Amino acid sequence: FFSLQDINPNSIAFGNHIGPQDYLGKVVLVYFTNNETWSTCINRFGLVYQIFEEYHNTINNTFEVMVIGIGQNNFTSITGITDNKITPWVKDINENDIWHSWEAINRDLYFISKDGKYSGKENLTQEFDEYLIRNKVNNLINQ
Repeated sequence: FFSLQDINPNSIAFGNHIGPQDYLGKVVLVYFTNNETWSTCINRFGLVYQIFEEYHNTINNTFEVMVIGIGQNNFTSITGITDNKITPWVKDINENDIWHSWEAINRDLYFISKDGKYSGKENLTQEFDEYLIRNKVNNLINQ
């Protein structure tokens, strides 16, 4: 997996080094984008964040799904994509090269099971089936 510093000041893990391995027992969605300011990337991450919110119990602040956003460089602001969102956001700078080791492309959404295993990916750039994504998350939660 990876361990990168959470740079989202709204995040529950802000300042800590995090990765999917820190959320064993939860379904983890890792969203890759190479530009946090493009409206399409922001909108796609909004859908992923909605899934997090659906499984987030605000009364006792527990969750069944965790979302980690991962940018590709240090050159763009994360403000638009992380506004009012409490999930971690990390930047993959060259010395880590998570994008390459995961073979990710822009707007890939990776699914990690509760036991920390890779469970597939969907690319959210073009047409994608929101029902399929939600169904996959439900199936992973119920495993």
